[in-house]
Amino acid sequence: MDLSLTMQYRQVHYERGLVYSSSGRYDLAIKNFTKAIDLDPDCTIAYYDRGVAYKEMKEYQNAIKDFEQFLELLPTTKNKDEVLAVIDDLKEKLKNPKPAKRWIGLTKADVAERAREAATNRDRDRD
Repeated sequence: MDLSLTMQYRQVHYERGLVYSSSGRYDLAIKNFTKAIDLDPDCTIAYYDRGVAYKEMKEYQNAIKDFEQFLELLPTTKNKDEVLAVIDDLKEKLKNPKPAKRWIGLTKADVAERAREAATNRDRDRD
């Protein structure tokens, strides 16, 4: 395949990944970032953004792997300290996962209320 065409396809997949990620469709974002990386393994920003999507899906091990790959490909990034802090935070989450919520004995109304609270908190965290 022509190199310029490959780079165009890579860019299309990368940008689709951004659109999916910004709309909370992290599964589709990951697929598109992965395709961009398959087309151009040196696409550093795709590793970073796929790492963000994995983080949002709580797939911390995959997120760490992508953030580390991002830093390996771009060791002089101005965001290095920030990315290293995220990696440390994710490693801590893997060591000390939060205990599972207890749903036993809750009414449907209780479950619905907790779901609304979680959605409100998630939306507030995105702002």
